[in-house]
Amino acid sequence: DETVWIVFNGEIYNSPEIRERLIGAGHSFNTLNSDTEVLLHLYEEKSEAMLDELNGMFAFVIYDRKRKRLFGARDRVGIKPFYFFKDAGLFAFASELKSLVALPAVSRELDFQSLYHYMTLLFVPGERTIFSDIKRLPPGHYFSFDISTRELSIRRYWKLRTDNAEHNRSEA
Repeated sequence: DETVWIVFNGEIYNSPEIRERLIGAGHSFNTLNSDTEVLLHLYEEKSEAMLDELNGMFAFVIYDRKRKRLFGARDRVGIKPFYFFKDAGLFAFASELKSLVALPAVSRELDFQSLYHYMTLLFVPGERTIFSDIKRLPPGHYFSFDISTRELSIRRYWKLRTDNAEHNRSEA
């Protein structure tokens, strides 16, 4: 009904199984095997809880016209990148830094702590990027951006569990 729109980078490995369940629940699809369309229908059914069902590598943003919000997420281990910029008047996102740096509102000022990490570790850990104005959505996190209030909230939806790992294995 065009009340939800999506931009999506990735692949949902279990989309055929999710699709069959959604069809059984009464959803109708316009495509034969689009994992992108599966994401939209799953969002309509479960909102944020949709993330619990996804198996794949992804970064996506859904525009929900009825709720006047953007909802986006990044896969559990961060295979697909997701960068964003937010100030009082603008919220922008991209899968590449150069797309955001091209925006006039985004400063090209370096984050020297991130530069240090890059020069010593060969990557920048956490939410920071090499540019001070641009952040990264962490792996296993989602965000909600209220278009009316311009409020951004970021939450974790997945964390690697290590509490049940077997620690008494031999090196062999």
